[in-house]
Amino acid sequence: FPESGALVLTDCLIRNALEGATQIFIYTKNSNYLFAKTAAAFEKLNLNIQGARIFTSDNDYCMNTYTVLEASGKPVGNNPKRLAEIEKVVTEYLKLDISTIAPSRIRRSRKDKYFSHTIEINWFNSPGKDYSTVEINCPDQSGILASIGKVFAEHQINLQDARIATLGERVEDLFFVTDQANKPIDNQGLIDKISTELKIELEQRLDT
Repeated sequence: FPESGALVLTDCLIRNALEGATQIFIYTKNSNYLFAKTAAAFEKLNLNIQGARIFTSDNDYCMNTYTVLEASGKPVGNNPKRLAEIEKVVTEYLKLDISTIAPSRIRRSRKDKYFSHTIEINWFNSPGKDYSTVEINCPDQSGILASIGKVFAEHQINLQDARIATLGERVEDLFFVTDQANKPIDNQGLIDKISTELKIELEQRLDT
């Protein structure tokens, strides 16, 4: 097991001659802000997250799998140098203090700026569930997940699982979250505050 405490592996998946993606598998001890750090690392690497599965075992280890593409829309492919860079940067970011990580701002074209900025954020607390579900629908843009992770980290929100989906020019993401006591977030005032900050952060990202 690596001295950093995290195992980061990459694998290029080819489904057919026209489709492909790169999967990044992270195995590490669960810790605060793990998702925020990982998303920031992918943004630093200019990788777009197409899907994610977050899993935490009973012994508090995370086995997270991210499906990513290069900014060009293509998989990383059989590029040992690039794959080694990804593993190195992700491993380094997992060791950083979250306060030192700031999502970068990527300037968009005028055409992209005026694309519909509809952002929808919905919270669900279902009876019998020990987590809250946050649904976020918004235009696709590099760094969106890093911005979401930043807000979650600022409010000490723990991510238990996630479903990340990119559908054309929009993303439809589900986050299953708890507070620091691993309880659902049911304080309406706090929910409203987090939702407002998420919208502000995402609008700033989309308008950059």
